[in-house]
Amino acid sequence: MANPTEALPTLFRGLWKKYTDAEQGGVPLPELRIAPHVGQSSQAGSYQVLSTRLWYDAQIQNAGAGSFDGAPREFQDLTYDTLSTALRPFRSVPVRVTESIRNMLEAENPDLRVLDTARELVERSIRGRLAAEIVAEVEALSDTGALDLSAVGTDIGKTLAEKADTIQKTTGARPNIFCAGREALTRMKTNNTKIQSFMGKAGVGGALVGAVSDQAVSDYFREVADCELVIIDRVTGSAAGAAGFQWNTTAFFGVSGQGEMPSCLKTCSPDSDLFEVYVDTLRAFEGGPGEVFSAKGLLDVVTADDNLGTYYTLTL
Repeated sequence: MANPTEALPTLFRGLWKKYTDAEQGGVPLPELRIAPHVGQSSQAGSYQVLSTRLWYDAQIQNAGAGSFDGAPREFQDLTYDTLSTALRPFRSVPVRVTESIRNMLEAENPDLRVLDTARELVERSIRGRLAAEIVAEVEALSDTGALDLSAVGTDIGKTLAEKADTIQKTTGARPNIFCAGREALTRMKTNNTKIQSFMGKAGVGGALVGAVSDQAVSDYFREVADCELVIIDRVTGSAAGAAGFQWNTTAFFGVSGQGEMPSCLKTCSPDSDLFEVYVDTLRAFEGGPGEVFSAKGLLDVVTADDNLGTYYTLTL
């Protein structure tokens, strides 16, 4: 019987690198497209954020120029701000699989893989916890206002392009990510004449004609708004017991950059394997014998530069 004070044996290590490690050919979780991962070695530490704007500064008139008369050159230095971070424990709700129930189910249906399903549940649970942290961080940014997706003529591309101009003129970096939920995507596919016109599908007088594909909406954002569309369709249960999309009426628009490149949000953790999945012995007084699956990790979602992003409240 396992001692509850002992460290749980690792079941899967490296499981999350496929979601975080681009150098290993990984495909980031949608949430990590908004808040890219950065490594942090200690639980309480700091993260250096490049504060030098990546633009030509006319105030430094002679930077880098040589002088024939021996006068000193002027230089521009790189400057970094230090962002304090505090990694916090993240845990999934433990998932119990009793031996008796597992044996009964798999005897009746040999295709069932109950332990694999339990592992999938804790993975989804911990991903939902990360998503909730990122949504909260987004909603702490400056609110640009409403973006009405219920009106068929809303010019999403023009709205975002103009906002991108404002952010770029202030920071030197242009927003490259627009993130919204599944219901927002459905609205844009079926209820926006600007997107349908972009695809050559609008009817007489700009009337709606059918729907466009997911790819068509992504193409519209890339070509008209000059950014990537990220859709997060994760469903969660609320504290009141109701189910719904985690990303509902909130949309993020901002700069996402890997490594030290400018980025509005970052996800800090010791390495790119954000979480580890564990299995422990289910004890007799807990309903055992059987197994308990759980996932845990240390991380912190932080706003690296609040000038680089904003959020819209969507009207659906």
